[in-house]
Amino acid sequence: MRMKWIRALVMCATVMCAFPLSSVRAARGGVQQNALYQSLTLNAARHDVQTVVTTIDKSLREERISRKKLKVLHMWLVDHTYGQLDSQKIVAVYFLKLYDVDYVMALHSKARKGGNSIDYRQSTLDAFKALLTYEIIAMSDAERCRDDSVVGVVARNLLPRYRDISYAYTLLNENEISLGWYTAMQTEAQKAERPLNLYLCVQGNKALNNPATYVPHDVVPARWREIRDGLRAKYTNVWKSRYAAALHGDKQ
Repeated sequence: MRMKWIRALVMCATVMCAFPLSSVRAARGGVQQNALYQSLTLNAARHDVQTVVTTIDKSLREERISRKKLKVLHMWLVDHTYGQLDSQKIVAVYFLKLYDVDYVMALHSKARKGGNSIDYRQSTLDAFKALLTYEIIAMSDAERCRDDSVVGVVARNLLPRYRDISYAYTLLNENEISLGWYTAMQTEAQKAERPLNLYLCVQGNKALNNPATYVPHDVVPARWREIRDGLRAKYTNVWKSRYAAALHGDKQ
């Protein structure tokens, strides 16, 4: 029964199930006409991941970023992460940016409506899911780069963000935490045919030390399956241990 409940929530992960489908489509259509949405889409189509990331980061640094802009960023990132059906176009860092946007949305909701508001709880859950999904996808992508230093790049992206959202372990209930794990694992499985993560690989020491001659080499399919299977098994236990430690007040 519990897994059926979780699966039902996953189906609603990218839209508000309480709204009629026609309303969701109308809202999405309006956002897609937004200049920022279109600019991000154009750069993504050009495979200019760095410009996409820089644009999002610049927006989040605005002192008084509007809720409308946050919603545009959120919807663009949802469309290009969970909503991206072509595995060849999956970019792990977009899940990280989705976390960043949703975390800021959570802070705004708390400031406006308080720590018991539905919006605060939902944005926290959205951010938590995105960070877990980035972790399982990016960590497996890093192993695929065949450069041990790339794992450190991912870890440095994760650690401060997990510290910031550590409150999620006590704000959210057990079913919501489980939903986060389930969403991350299901999303990674759905995107298993993703290509080598060049954006991540070139951040490793092999590329940085030899920029003129560096050529990334992918692993063979059998090795890729081993990497994914191993990390999926590992994180099933890691995430549960983290949750248990957080409930006991242990530092992560």
